[in-house]
Amino acid sequence: MDRRLSTEDVRWLKQMRSADDGRQTPQQLPEEIGQKLFVLGMAAPDKGGYRITFKGRDELIDREREEAWMR
Repeated sequence: MDRRLSTEDVRWLKQMRSADDGRQTPQQLPEEIGQKLFVLGMAAPDKGGYRITFKGRDELIDREREEAWMR
């Protein structure tokens, strides 16, 4: 799990995953968050915005597993 991500970064990763899966309309990602996720390899530029990468999806899976384990 990447501890450099803030709660806001993770929230945007979840939104990008939902939009990519077709469950939600994509929203405009703030440029500073998009750049941070891009530098970390969790988002990639796509048609004037960003899309989640496999690394971003893996990050969310790791976080969900940790949350489930902590319960």
